[in-house]
Parts: sequence; C-alpha cells; structure tokens
Amino acid sequence: MVQIFDLAQLAIYVLVAAASLGLIVTIIRIGKDRWREAASLSGSATTVFKGEVKTDRDGLRDPRVSKGKVWNKATERWQQQGKLSDEYVRNMVG
Repeated sequence: MVQIFDLAQLAIYVLVAAASLGLIVTIIRIGKDRWREAASLSGSATTVFKGEVKTDRDGLRDPRVSKGKVWNKATERWQQQGKLSDEYVRNMVG
C-alpha cells in the first residue's frame, strides 16, 4: 500500500513539474515586447480582474480588446466591460 502511495505522489510531482516547465517556456517564448504591449493595453491587474480594460482608444475601437456591457446592480445601469481579445492572446502564445 505504501508503494502505491509513493508512486502516486511521484506521478503528481512529475505532472506538476511538467506543467510548471511548460508555463515557464511559454512565458519566455512570448517575449518582453509582447508582455509590455499587453500590459499597456490592459492596465493594472485590478482592472483586468474587474473586466475594466479600456475598450476604446482615442475614440476608435481597438481590435485587440473585446468589449461588452454588463448590468451593474449597485448603480442599476449598464457599464462597459473589456478584456484582451481571445485572438490577441492566441497570437501572443502561438
């Protein structure tokens, strides 16, 4: 029984190590320039988690940002919500 537990623990360690290595390789492959561009588009981490990424830049729609509207229950009004578009993120990674 102890051998099965040890083998399962080893398998979990290998999976976590492989996933971590894959994530690190992906982060490095993207490059600093693309990370800086994405950071300038999205702003702070707080705005990203709240979905408040600016959707319009200088009055023009930015195709790198997806936009939508959500109902704010507190103010009982519609408000804009934005995020980096799926295509933009896919092109960053791929």
